Amino acid sequence: MSSKFYRLLTADGSWQKVIDDWQRQCEEVGESIDEFAPESRALLHGFAESCEKDTWAAGLFEDSRCVAIAMLNRTMLPKTSGYTLRVRHVIVSPLLDYGALSKDAYADTLVSFTWAVVQISETTLPAEHVKFHLRSPGDMDYFRAFGNALDSKGVFARVSMHGAWLAITKSNGEGQPSESIEEGAA
Repeated sequence: MSSKFYRLLTADGSWQKVIDDWQRQCEEVGESIDEFAPESRALLHGFAESCEKDTWAAGLFEDSRCVAIAMLNRTMLPKTSGYTLRVRHVIVSPLLDYGALSKDAYADTLVSFTWAVVQISETTLPAEHVKFHLRSPGDMDYFRAFGNALDSKGVFARVSMHGAWLAITKSNGEGQPSESIEEGAA
């Protein structure tokens, strides 16, 4: 399967493509798009209407289907060095959310989404740190295990959990850890 991750905008029609796709997915499982995460979708729609350079609505696509969307925000945070890319308001597709796809597909989506965000933090929204706000206790368990595995492999300078946040501190590009995110920096 081919994954793509990109900014969603109303101006170029990419936001509407997600809504159209998710409408079809809701219909496949006998649900209404109007009942599917309406508050979060409305919030992300606002980011899709904005052309702000450091705050995006973004989506992960597997082939032609959107499997997840979220808000990305690149900012300087207290108690950190360099920029942090925050990921909030993650919504997985209706087929994943309503359980029409396997738990493995859900886990694969989270891994692909996480990797796509890390790649964006290396290119378009450069940041030394990446922080994911998790949407459920199940996600917290998954990301805790995922973070521990990454941390034990030395892929990043530091991977840790702070409440509902998964925090990744990347290396400085020379194989040396950047200064890490301190406790309490949101």
